[in-house]
Amino acid sequence: DGSAEAARALEWAADLASLTGAEIAAVTVFDAGPYMSWGMAPVYELDFEQLRAGLRNDLDSWCEPLRSRGVAHHPVVREGSAAAELLKEADSVPTDLIVVGSRGRGGFRELLLGSVAHHVTQHSKHPVVVLPRPAVRAEAETAATAKEVATA
Repeated sequence: DGSAEAARALEWAADLASLTGAEIAAVTVFDAGPYMSWGMAPVYELDFEQLRAGLRNDLDSWCEPLRSRGVAHHPVVREGSAAAELLKEADSVPTDLIVVGSRGRGGFRELLLGSVAHHVTQHSKHPVVVLPRPAVRAEAETAATAKEVATA
């Protein structure tokens, strides 16, 4: 998803793949749901094909750590729920390991529905590695949240 945690997960996977000769499917997911209307006036008029093309370009740049290490990989853009699509992709190709970051860009929706990492670990048929946030960043986010609560 382009988050710092996703980048760390990709770097970790790239390091592992360069040691083992594994191939990586670098997956990103576009969820059109928030942009769709539920029978009311259109929320947004978006060109979804243009958004998909932009996401493919982003994924290509996010895969630079794989290219720089000479790791065999293929970028995959899927549409739907991030966790469900990650699991579908893992089930559709030979998969030895799923690597995800502990937090992404889920925001408020993540608080309501649960994180992608949590869902993947609970429902995967494959081993999963969840890379935690760096301690310094986690502590800073916790302090910022505590400050917001105290001033509210």
